[in-house]
Amino acid sequence: KIYVEGWAPAPEAQREMPVLAVDVVGLAYTAGYAFALEKSPAMGTSVRPDLSDASCPASFRPAFRELQQPRTPIKALSKLLLHPTFAGDPTIEVMKFLADFHIQNKEDSEAFFDALPGKLDSMPEALKKKQLIRHLVAAAEFPHLAAQVLVSMVRCGQTLPEEEFKENVTPTVVKLFAMADRTVRYKLLCLSGELIERLDAKLINDKIIGECVNGFSDSHPSIREATVKAMIHFAPKLKPTILEQKVVKLMMKVLSDQEDAIRTNTVVCFGKIAQYLPPGTAGQVLTQVFTKALRDPFSPCRAAALSA
Repeated sequence: KIYVEGWAPAPEAQREMPVLAVDVVGLAYTAGYAFALEKSPAMGTSVRPDLSDASCPASFRPAFRELQQPRTPIKALSKLLLHPTFAGDPTIEVMKFLADFHIQNKEDSEAFFDALPGKLDSMPEALKKKQLIRHLVAAAEFPHLAAQVLVSMVRCGQTLPEEEFKENVTPTVVKLFAMADRTVRYKLLCLSGELIERLDAKLINDKIIGECVNGFSDSHPSIREATVKAMIHFAPKLKPTILEQKVVKLMMKVLSDQEDAIRTNTVVCFGKIAQYLPPGTAGQVLTQVFTKALRDPFSPCRAAALSA
């Protein structure tokens, strides 16, 4: 139906149109209702849609007329979206790009997803939950775009109820953690503080942490450092045995890293995750860490050992 109870039914000719054309006419009724509501002291369905030219701004009238009698619905919608009221709207620009995502070139897609996080706050929450997140999850399946999509996908995912996040976002996150792409792995590690609370502890222990700890031995310093920092967020959800046997052992090796900052951050991280180790083990580990760190030639590393 393109009318609500109490409104006059649409003309028979309109009701027999193709589905898309009916939707376009429904959009005209919605616009007419908005125009009428602006001039009426009443609210709700007692206000009738005003479909006359006089109801809307002059610049909007050609598009408004075409919406009411859409011989070519796609053309009618295209004209509407070119109107200045909509052309500069961030939400419409985002959803219009995503609707044609499959025909966008690589450079435009990368630029779009790089800029998207800055537009999220201006977009309606309901739209992000119901529509945008689905587009982002689908885009993250493309290896060349995964890194650019991640930030927006994770931040939109934060608005979802737990079960919806688990069903719609978690499977993609698990796949991305298994990717060899350094940029993707780095982004995931940097976003771990936002992600971990939404991920099931069993999933983290069984499928994710094994991929993450590979970063301790990565040849790229930024990956090693991001892996160390991420352990602060992972530790509360790890089984004590996994934390001790997988994470701690590898982090002990990072205390000899050639990068000063990485050694320093490793000492800080040990101080923060020790509370999740068994009491006896924690004391032994910290003794080894601080003894080594206090002999480090880099003064901030020694300072970190004293203050941890």
